[in-house]
Amino acid sequence: MQTSRIHKALFFLFFCTPQIGETRGDIKSALKVEFQRPEVLAEQKNGLWRVLIKGRASTQVKVFFSQNQIRYISKDIERSIQTEMALLPSSEDDSIKEKPIAESDKEGNLSFELWLPEGRITLRLSIENSERNLSSRRRLSFRVKEPKSFRQKTVNQHLGHYGFSLGTGASFLLYEQSLTSIGQGVDFTKFSFPFLRLESYYRFNKSWRTLLSYSRSVARLDSQASDLALSSLDMSQTSIKLEGIYTPYFWSGFRWIGAGVFHSVFSHSASANLSFRWSYDLESPGIVQRTSSNSAEIDNINIGLLGLGVQLDIFVSEKVMYEAYLKYLYPIHTSGVEEVSSMTAMEGSVGGHYLLGKNWSIGLFFHGKILFYKYDGLPDSVSSTSSGGQTQTSSNIEARLGWRF
Repeated sequence: MQTSRIHKALFFLFFCTPQIGETRGDIKSALKVEFQRPEVLAEQKNGLWRVLIKGRASTQVKVFFSQNQIRYISKDIERSIQTEMALLPSSEDDSIKEKPIAESDKEGNLSFELWLPEGRITLRLSIENSERNLSSRRRLSFRVKEPKSFRQKTVNQHLGHYGFSLGTGASFLLYEQSLTSIGQGVDFTKFSFPFLRLESYYRFNKSWRTLLSYSRSVARLDSQASDLALSSLDMSQTSIKLEGIYTPYFWSGFRWIGAGVFHSVFSHSASANLSFRWSYDLESPGIVQRTSSNSAEIDNINIGLLGLGVQLDIFVSEKVMYEAYLKYLYPIHTSGVEEVSSMTAMEGSVGGHYLLGKNWSIGLFFHGKILFYKYDGLPDSVSSTSSGGQTQTSSNIEARLGWRF
């Protein structure tokens, strides 16, 4: 304890004692540094944020770290980070205390950048005026948190302004059709390959975007699938969609889901968009149509549906994004049958993509759809028209290659 006091006295004697002709005001002015509010830049690396610190000082002023560690408080827990990790750029050759992190220019401006974690930061600095052989200690405290511009930057990187994607994979179809008026039925379960999807989109602004997509799959039935003899065994499923996605401002980049489980699964900097998703879907499901008393053919009918649902986009990092949506579909018109009633229709998707660079991405998605309805007025060669019901549960897993700009 006595030795420590002696060292402090010697430091004050040699460095903080006024020289002859100098007042304490002169010394204070020579060592004065006015730091501006630190700016957290929209750049992250290994969980650390790039922070720009600027200030004004007299000429010949140098700023050093006075300790080998930077103390910070994150989630009410005090932690530390080595100063070598915080330097931008870091140097392995020079001692951290011997190398200044900033030096004022002729106009008295100084600045330096550090990589810092989120939380309450305390920098312990040493201020030196080499021209007048003076030095002092300074403590600089501030808070580092994710800038809002980073969230928007991440969204822009993933979504771009407009783009295209091509998806292909395998499809699964669970099909049931009851031809009630003639007491016949069709029942089969089938995997098919390939499933094909084409999609394009345009993003008007950070709240509105629109999508146009086309998908098609063909399942080849077994001859035993129907009570009737089928003239063709290929059943196609085609879908054309025009969709819109609206993200309210207060649901853009929201973080309240970021607590607890969300951050234990994803990174601490992950954010999300919660959006409304609407659509007009033109579905062309396959249907079995009787051509004689003991034979039938596979045809397609058209059903126009309006859809409304919600979508969740999770921006895990600048490279990784997940998305999921669920929609309810309501029929508004049909062709190929006179009437569709008692319809239940829903579809949803979950998946994610990874950015390969500025424009290209790859992704993996799972998509599912349920169509259940009763129909009346299906053309029938024997009894003019027939009625019945149809249930289709289709799902597909697809790999996508996307291009955006």
